[in-house]
Amino acid sequence: MENMVSACLIVKNEESCIENCLKSVRNHVDEIVVVDTGSTDNTVKLAGKYADRILNFKWVNDFSAARNFSLENAKNDWVFILDADNEVTDWDENTVGRFIKKNDPRKVGNVEIISTFDEDTDERKNFERENKLFNRQHFRYKGIIHEQVSAIDGGTFDRIDVDIRVLHLGYKNDEIKRKNKAGRNTEMLKLALEQEGDSCYLLYQLGKSYDLDKNYSDACKCFLKAISLIDNFEYLYVRKLIIAYGYALVNIGDFKAAMEIEKYYGHYVYNPDYNFLLAYVYMMNGLFSKAVETFLKCTEQKNGEIEGVTTWLPLYNIGVIYECLGKRDEAIKYYGQCGNYAQAKNRIAVLLQK
Repeated sequence: MENMVSACLIVKNEESCIENCLKSVRNHVDEIVVVDTGSTDNTVKLAGKYADRILNFKWVNDFSAARNFSLENAKNDWVFILDADNEVTDWDENTVGRFIKKNDPRKVGNVEIISTFDEDTDERKNFERENKLFNRQHFRYKGIIHEQVSAIDGGTFDRIDVDIRVLHLGYKNDEIKRKNKAGRNTEMLKLALEQEGDSCYLLYQLGKSYDLDKNYSDACKCFLKAISLIDNFEYLYVRKLIIAYGYALVNIGDFKAAMEIEKYYGHYVYNPDYNFLLAYVYMMNGLFSKAVETFLKCTEQKNGEIEGVTTWLPLYNIGVIYECLGKRDEAIKYYGQCGNYAQAKNRIAVLLQK
């Protein structure tokens, strides 16, 4: 029993995705616990095909309360957390089993999350890791929204990468509209800030919610206030905060203000996502030599969160710079290194016609 795992989900009106989610995890866990928070569609009926238990929970505007209710009703101590818009694509039974059997139960398993999202006419992917596998005897959730795994005794804990990969579909534009995520999250985050006071993390999340709704001006205000409260640049979300602030400034066209992110170079010199943004800001401010140098640095680094940030994206932008400078052959050279990236191929075709 000690090596068995329960998958725990909280759901509401997820009939469009619940079956694919539960089918993807069914053969990897020993139990599926679904907590429904008030569905009015066929979610509960569809979940019944795969779940071992379906429980009702009255929604109280608190994601942690619902998460913790699912943990309390799991039969196994080891739990794997999923959302209905997740699908498990890879699960290495041997390495996950060793993690559970050999590691200290206070260690939390970091699962790779691949989020798909729409950007202009392209579909992009984002890669990150989240705390999804842990022992419920030692951990609970905290926070009414964007809830976080916390040790019950308040102590620190280690996060260990585990060989599980999950596809997250919740940031596709049609899904955002269906759930009205931006509006819901904004109101709940405002409530959390009223209850808990100014918090760097909550302000960052509120900024992300505004950003999701393309309200970049309010996003910038939240990000800037959050930055003023940073107490540790080693936190993963702090790096994300700095990058999100830079992109929000870019999205409102304030490229001069976006140069502000340069001051954090010492903290994130080895991070390709930060360097890509910095290079782009240099480019938009006409600092072309620094932009090319920094874009090339991205290609020497690994493990970027944004798809293509260490390969074709920086190379394409170098091509754009050289094209703008009238250096046709150099532009074609870098566009040619972008593989199958359609926009690069189009620019090559245009330049060869000139």
